[in-house]
Amino acid sequence: MAGRTPGGRGSSSALVYVDEKSVRDLQNLAKAFKAQSDKRPSPLTKMLNKEIRDAAEPMRADIATAAEKLTFQRTSKQGGSRGRRTGRTLKSGKFKAGRGLRKSIAVGVRTQISSGANTAGVRVRLASKDPEVNLLGKRLNQKGAIRHPLFGDKDHWYETRATGSKGWFYSAAAPHRQIVSKRIQRVLDTWTRKMAGEISRLG
Repeated sequence: MAGRTPGGRGSSSALVYVDEKSVRDLQNLAKAFKAQSDKRPSPLTKMLNKEIRDAAEPMRADIATAAEKLTFQRTSKQGGSRGRRTGRTLKSGKFKAGRGLRKSIAVGVRTQISSGANTAGVRVRLASKDPEVNLLGKRLNQKGAIRHPLFGDKDHWYETRATGSKGWFYSAAAPHRQIVSKRIQRVLDTWTRKMAGEISRLG
């Protein structure tokens, strides 16, 4: 499968593995599942999505590992860590630190699957629930550095660089690109044959 990124070629937040055949396969399978389940959510969809995610997992895992290995250079102006800023006080009165930036980016690396008419594809992307985490991960990938206020003072911003971080997302994904594409297509081909056989049997 050829890789492309609809809605923004070269986006640092997604790798999309689609070609015309795989788009049609995803869309046709979604229609078949919907018809078979009488418009109710089909358990077959969950099974297919799990197999697709399993096929993409080596890539997703390596991208997450790359995020955890980002090494930030210390500057003379250091603000509080993100883990402390995003922490919370428990009912016991103890303070629980939040995740640091590297861990937050890693946890947010996810495989997303869509069979929509305009969105069909498989995306390994930065998809944290915290938009700030996604933005910082993208900036590190694009520029190798992030800008941040010191202790929340938004009148004074500083730049923090991360060693070897420019292109970290794509560098981690690149070795998996072709094999993941082939594995995803094999999953789709298997399910297409399976559903065709089932429809033929019922017909």
